[in-house]
Amino acid sequence: MTAVMRFPRYERSFWFSYSLAWLTFASGYAALHLLSENPSVVKAISISLRNIVPAALLGIAVIFYNNRVMQRFENRWVQLAIQAVSAFCYAGFWVLLVWLMGLSRMSLLKGTFFFFLPPIEAVHWHMLAGVLIYSTISGVQYAIAESQTKWAMLKNAEVQLALAKFDPHFLFNTLNGIRHLIRKDSAAAESAHVKLAELLRASLVAVQTGEDAVSLAYEMELSNLYLELQQLRFRDRLSIVRNIDKSALDVMVPPLILQPLLENAIRYGVEGSSQNSTLHLDVMDDLKHATIQVRNTITSQKDDEFDEREGMGLSIVKTRLKGFASDAHMKARTSDDGKCFTAIITVPHEC
Repeated sequence: MTAVMRFPRYERSFWFSYSLAWLTFASGYAALHLLSENPSVVKAISISLRNIVPAALLGIAVIFYNNRVMQRFENRWVQLAIQAVSAFCYAGFWVLLVWLMGLSRMSLLKGTFFFFLPPIEAVHWHMLAGVLIYSTISGVQYAIAESQTKWAMLKNAEVQLALAKFDPHFLFNTLNGIRHLIRKDSAAAESAHVKLAELLRASLVAVQTGEDAVSLAYEMELSNLYLELQQLRFRDRLSIVRNIDKSALDVMVPPLILQPLLENAIRYGVEGSSQNSTLHLDVMDDLKHATIQVRNTITSQKDDEFDEREGMGLSIVKTRLKGFASDAHMKARTSDDGKCFTAIITVPHEC
């Protein structure tokens, strides 16, 4: 099945480039009039603006119109037919708009209604230029949409891979711990089994449904399940300190966004060492943003073993946050003495 083209997202840089392109076109248009008709610079600029500004404004309408076409029609041949007709319509509207502006200008200058027909050569030129302008705008727009679609598919594949995989060491050790508990405390073993099942179910649901957001309260529930299962394994070696601002729990976040950070904290804070480690999980709120901070002591020095899993995990967290909201982001830092690692996620209240 062919992937549906995504609705393009346009940032400030796009509109800056759009404006710059029209400014360049207007300058070239004025220069041509200076060379061919030898008017004053002011008159050449005036003629240029009267012709180019309507085309630029119609071009903005074309951008939003093309978005609707891409959303409604998936068949490329249908889109091509619609765009071919639309290109001539755009050129015709441009000619009509410039002509009506000319009628209004001349009527104001003469103090009475003044009617004239534009030269046929000018109409031909504007029609040709209009079709070329429309084709250029649409071509750039489709290229942006195609690029965004491929980028989204690539990143979604990475995210699905991350969601679908828990650390195999965690799964093995948790199941092994449950096996030992069955002999000593069947109630505790059953509780651990339920927690593991709920955690794996949440991961499976996130992959299958492709849901984009869950409440921070739900995300914290899953994080607590994971940490409780890890405490089952490490017991007194792992201490967890939570400081949760409940006013932030209604904020929406990407599902399982904390999982890679917690895995990283366990791997470098507890595994491979007999020392005790403390993991701090803090949630803060400033009314505009919620901040989630995962901080752990570093007892396992694995600088040379910082493998692709950790690098990919943190990278995917950043990628998911970037796609989730424009001002959502993650920062990570190690303390100057190298004994503490902190990862900080910031998400807006409204996405």
